[in-house]
Amino acid sequence: MIELIAKAIGLIIDSPFGEARPFSKERLDEAGMGALKLFAANGLKPENIVLRTTDVLFGYELNFSLFSGSATFKLSSANLLLNFQNISLQQELELVSDAVVKAYSLFEESAFSHHSANMVAHLSFVDEKQRQGASLSLQDPSRDIEFLGRLAHLKISDWPWSIRLEIDQSNFFPPGLFMSWMSTWQGRVDTTTLRAVVQAFLVAATRFEFNIQIPREQRI
Repeated sequence: MIELIAKAIGLIIDSPFGEARPFSKERLDEAGMGALKLFAANGLKPENIVLRTTDVLFGYELNFSLFSGSATFKLSSANLLLNFQNISLQQELELVSDAVVKAYSLFEESAFSHHSANMVAHLSFVDEKQRQGASLSLQDPSRDIEFLGRLAHLKISDWPWSIRLEIDQSNFFPPGLFMSWMSTWQGRVDTTTLRAVVQAFLVAATRFEFNIQIPREQRI
């Protein structure tokens, strides 16, 4: 098994509504006030919530950010979109999970047709020996291929939905790797589900002999 350390993780959760929702001041006021109450401890203030509208019935967007802009929340007539960047520690993943659960508590579960999670990660090798081991599996000298990326659709026993996994070179942490996972599911967005999808993504990587560790504390 080739050992990798996560250096930077991004996560996008996209939840389309079952049907497009027209502009409603009352609904948006409720969402904004609910967000203020839920994220007050994270520093969210009234001036941080922005509503953009057009003269089109479905043309609006309510958004705000947290964690110095590393997390953004966008509500439109079509979907709820959450975007998290610069995650590098286990405790930061826990903060993300808490923020996601809070955001979805503002809506009825039946409001969404499905959910999709797209996680990306830049990864470094634990040591030179691990890098060399990966090089042997990701190249084909007989065909002058110095790096053979991977693209696969997998099924994990503890996650019943298909996972799309892509493996490439990392431009930010050379000679590290870049991995991208995507899966779609129906049902709840809660702590248990979020932990399950992240674990399924990590397990998917082991199918190619990559063991990814997310540090618990910042390394000096």
